[in-house]
Amino acid sequence: MSSTNISPSPGGRGLGGGGAELLRGFFRLNGVSMGGGSLKDCFLDSSLIRKEKKAISFLREGMMETEISYGELNQDSNRMANTFLDMGVKKGDRVILYLPKSLGFIVAHLALQKIGAIGVPLNPGFKQSEMVYLLKDAEARLVLSGSEQEEIIKEI
Repeated sequence: MSSTNISPSPGGRGLGGGGAELLRGFFRLNGVSMGGGSLKDCFLDSSLIRKEKKAISFLREGMMETEISYGELNQDSNRMANTFLDMGVKKGDRVILYLPKSLGFIVAHLALQKIGAIGVPLNPGFKQSEMVYLLKDAEARLVLSGSEQEEIIKEI
């Protein structure tokens, strides 16, 4: 396993029994058909329909940190997907995302979906003792960590 540094709902209730239909209705109203496809396919459809529209506005401490359009998000996640492939990550591989909330996390997660790999998001607040168990249990091919988490991974 190698490490690379790249800078449940409340009450555990989820969407309930009608959650899938609720999501399909939302996407239909917004011009995107889920049609039984994957989240990856839904995102690709959205990026084609809304290429120039804002996909994400990321705020940190009340200040705008970054904004990205659907087209830019698609391009960035394609680049990241190719980077993962170049690093030997393939369909079915697990990749730990030990990252703080960030645009990089979203791009990496989408990239993994595009190649069929499995993103394993872990709380960036986990301590070394917790990470030892989780790294072993996940059997991940790669760990992406934030700069603050990198030292913990190196020590393991």
